Amino acid sequence: MARRKGFTLVELVVVVLILGILAVVALPKVINNSTAARESAASTTLSSIRDAVELYRSQANGSLPSSDTQANFKRDLDPYLRGSAFPKSPAPDKLNNDVKIVTTAGALTATADAEGWLYSNASGEIIINSSQKMSDGATEYDDL
Repeated sequence: MARRKGFTLVELVVVVLILGILAVVALPKVINNSTAARESAASTTLSSIRDAVELYRSQANGSLPSSDTQANFKRDLDPYLRGSAFPKSPAPDKLNNDVKIVTTAGALTATADAEGWLYSNASGEIIINSSQKMSDGATEYDDL
């Protein structure tokens, strides 16, 4: 009787079953890590923009970046931000780099507008324009 080389159907089924079990165990960990990475990126991006506003303010004798239009605001901050474009908002419901400019002097809170960022030309404060909750269930993106 000639012996054939290869795997039997039972061996292949066992390997596929083991790989399926490993995928089911590993998938939740991968999903949780991507959520944590997105939220960490949100905090870092917001910090970078705030640093750019403060650096602009210190080099412009206390003046804030132009706030008549979002294009002028982005143009003023461009030399202080790394990369070729103003960063996009990392909030899942507002993935764009539009900036809504408001004249509010008090604390900013997210609005229902489509813009990804909310900037106060009175105080120089900038926030992520999203009230969506983060993975901890309590913190909102506009609280960062």
